[in-house]
Amino acid sequence: MGKSMTITQTGDNDMSIVTIDHKPAVEVYKKYLKIENNAQFAASVQEFPLIVNRHGHSMARVAVTSTPKGTIQLAAKVHEGEIVRIGYADPEAIISAVRIALQKTAAFQPEGLLAYSCVTRKVFLKEYADEDNKPFNALAPVCGFHTFGEIFRQSGHVDILNCTLVSVTMREGDISIHKQMPQPRQDELQGHMSMVQRLVRFVEATTLELEDANKQLSIIATHDQLTRLLNRGEIEKRFKIELQRVKRGEENMSVIMMDIDNFKNVNDTLGHSAGDTVLRQVSGILQACVREYDLVGRWGGEEFLILLLGYNPPEPTSVAERIRRLVEAANFGLDRKISVSLGVTTARNNETMMDIYRRADAALYEAKNSGKNCVVQK
Repeated sequence: MGKSMTITQTGDNDMSIVTIDHKPAVEVYKKYLKIENNAQFAASVQEFPLIVNRHGHSMARVAVTSTPKGTIQLAAKVHEGEIVRIGYADPEAIISAVRIALQKTAAFQPEGLLAYSCVTRKVFLKEYADEDNKPFNALAPVCGFHTFGEIFRQSGHVDILNCTLVSVTMREGDISIHKQMPQPRQDELQGHMSMVQRLVRFVEATTLELEDANKQLSIIATHDQLTRLLNRGEIEKRFKIELQRVKRGEENMSVIMMDIDNFKNVNDTLGHSAGDTVLRQVSGILQACVREYDLVGRWGGEEFLILLLGYNPPEPTSVAERIRRLVEAANFGLDRKISVSLGVTTARNNETMMDIYRRADAALYEAKNSGKNCVVQK
């Protein structure tokens, strides 16, 4: 809920947040929830973790404590430049997820389970805390403990979660078609949790309305009106954020600079309407050639910048070549063929954004001087 904010300073090996949007981190909770920075701070914010999106997954970061200067101490890492929002706990969503996990676990017919549950869940669920882990006892012997962080591995990345329940099921032998396993109950929430659930629904509804309005404003502010690609300011901003991840060794990043060949001649001889058609169609080809989490922006005029995340050489050059071929083969409804020139480079350790940009631009310049309609990698 609320707006997106940027972690502007971390400390203690990235295990604390010093400032958010250049203000003491605790001020976020004071501003939006009137939670003061005192001895009860950590207990008061348990239901409202900070949510960070990393590698396509939303991860909660729960405060363990706070300092008099306003720093929030955490049980898992965050990084400067990451975007966070205040989250909120939904008891029905938590318990429903457990029911689904129970059904899958029952189908596996376990003979033993290891369970690790975040202590934050227990504090939040209160009288329903047993519903979080007790039902597993009906399936098989369980051992485990409450934690402050749970390990999560996805697509080659290892991260630490908060507020999760991790269970490991074990069985010797095959599944028996004759064995009957107990099914989870479907009771509705009562008492305090029922009221929390109603408040959650209210927050969700109002947040959705605000997000729809803000989304439209964000698109206007961050996207090029003609091509619907990221505009110059936004692609530069994303460039800097991704470069920080490269420097931390979290991902590889390659950059493609692209220019439409002889575009001025299209505008001069066929008119700006034809030029706009070319820009829109080329933009569509660019979006079709990259993955959802890669970034494409209009750098200016007929020049474009593409950030490819996670690729290893020579894959980025192959992507650039695919773009070149598709543009060359496309029908623009004009009396001439359209082509593009592309320069490709991969970010190296300890480089600045300008270092990378200059190398990509030099590769593009070489492609233009080599007869155009080609790809040069540096």
